Amino acid sequence: MYPGDGLGADNNVYACDTGSHSVVRITQGGVVSTYSTGAAGEPFHFPNYPAFDSQGNLYVAASGDWDARNGKVFKIAPGGAGVVWNDELVDFPNGLCLGPDGKFLYVVMSLNSPRVVRISILGSGDSGDVETVVELPGTVPDGVAFDTDGNLYISCYRPDRIYRLSPTGNLDVLAEDYEGTLIAAPTNIVFCGPELGTLISANLGRWHLTRYNVKSKGMSLHYPKIG
Repeated sequence: MYPGDGLGADNNVYACDTGSHSVVRITQGGVVSTYSTGAAGEPFHFPNYPAFDSQGNLYVAASGDWDARNGKVFKIAPGGAGVVWNDELVDFPNGLCLGPDGKFLYVVMSLNSPRVVRISILGSGDSGDVETVVELPGTVPDGVAFDTDGNLYISCYRPDRIYRLSPTGNLDVLAEDYEGTLIAAPTNIVFCGPELGTLISANLGRWHLTRYNVKSKGMSLHYPKIG
């Protein structure tokens, strides 16, 4: 299963592969190769979601086992060499993304005080302080994405809900489906389209995509050139 992926400037896809516990590279021709298996002596355990920064480093949330508190966040340098970047976030780290200024990595914590946190990225590139951005009691949050206005969108695997968090900290429900039909266990959330004007969630419960009408445009992601 490939629960999350990113795209390079060469149009190769870099996908988390839970079967092989690795990040694989998939070319446009369909050739699949191993890009990274984690860090020396610390292999990925359930690599779940990746995000590139502007230098081509790939941050990977390795969620670990469900409710086992063995998750980690890895940082993979261009070429595939990896390190354990943060080992504090053990409670099933899940979706992640860079913040608007590139100085923080935002990470969804799905279990045990479900929340979104952010980790400061030090000038050295190391992991800095961790702070809670928003607490989400009674949910299992999964994915995150920013728009150009600084709003953070959070998809919840349980219940079937999408939140929007404003830059001032106001949390509102963007969409919710009590029947679990149009929104059904949403996992990843992303902006797409020529001008990033369409918000999409992937629904694990019914294996379809859901489109949301929002006025904001998505924040551009990084598509680095990997050697």
